[in-house]
Amino acid sequence: MNAIPLRLVVDNGAQPVDDQRRAMLAKVHIAAKRARMLEEDYRALLERVTGHASAKDCDDRQLRAVMAE
Repeated sequence: MNAIPLRLVVDNGAQPVDDQRRAMLAKVHIAAKRARMLEEDYRALLERVTGHASAKDCDDRQLRAVMAE
C-alpha cells in the first residue's frame, strides 16, 4: 500500500510575508506624504537611516527604523 504524504498547515492568522512587507512599504510612503516630505528629503532620510536610497531595498528591520524616525 502506498502511503499518502501528509501536509500539515498551521493557520495562526498571520498575513503572508509578502502582504506584511507591502503594508510596511505603504506605511513608509504614506508617512512621508503626510509629512509633506520633498522627494530629496525622503531619499536623504532613507540613506541616513538605512544606507539605501529606496525603501524597496530595505529589509523589515530597516523599514521599522525609518518608521521610528
